[in-house]
Amino acid sequence: MERSLAVPVICAALAACGGPGSRATPVSPTPTSSNATATATAITITGPTAMLTGETALFDATAAMSNGNTIYHLGDTWSTDNANVATIARRGILTAHGPGDVTVGVMYRGAAATTTVHVSPQATNAFPGSANLTIAFRPDPVTASRVPCGSPTALPTWDFEAVYKETHGVGFTVKLEMVNLYTDAGLYDTEIYQYDYYFAPGSEFKEEDCTNLGGAPSGFMEDIVQGVDDNGNRLSFRTRVRLLPLAGTNSR
Repeated sequence: MERSLAVPVICAALAACGGPGSRATPVSPTPTSSNATATATAITITGPTAMLTGETALFDATAAMSNGNTIYHLGDTWSTDNANVATIARRGILTAHGPGDVTVGVMYRGAAATTTVHVSPQATNAFPGSANLTIAFRPDPVTASRVPCGSPTALPTWDFEAVYKETHGVGFTVKLEMVNLYTDAGLYDTEIYQYDYYFAPGSEFKEEDCTNLGGAPSGFMEDIVQGVDDNGNRLSFRTRVRLLPLAGTNSR
């Protein structure tokens, strides 16, 4: 995703990171006597690297075995190293409880793998006396284009204008922006930007954006902005925009 006035400090590509559609295929091989004695030689974890407190996410793991087979969807050996930040249940369902970094681990037949997840605060939404930041997209929804953006890039792409406006008459300083990109199968990519950008009371900010979904034909983008207003209230604002397929085509 191209950002005109921001420098990304963390960009965690999460291609094929285990969204709702990722469990449909493939299927683990039928157990055999060879599988019963084989050990795991490597484990691969897929899942998001950034979340908000209170959110849940699906993690998945695949094991390469010493007999050449592959075991998918390891389910019962998940753990985290800080239950105050996040816990993970059977089948890889992780729940974020508090801000911080947490190591998510999985073990299977002599092999282990870990991944780090950064959990950000889920701040209170706007209320009377606080700032309020509206986030709008033009157009909404956005139709795909064959025009490349950035280099290198995948087609199709989506070009749009994002409009941010403070509407309660209270200044607001943006500290963090998280952009989640989803294909129709699940989460594709998360980008995190750190700012110290101030919205004066009643002010408006516009920027031109362009993004892609790694070649997927359609999906949606989620924009989450966190910060603190002039009265010391920590706030979070979230919106989504649908990314439509090319005109005249279907997403399926």
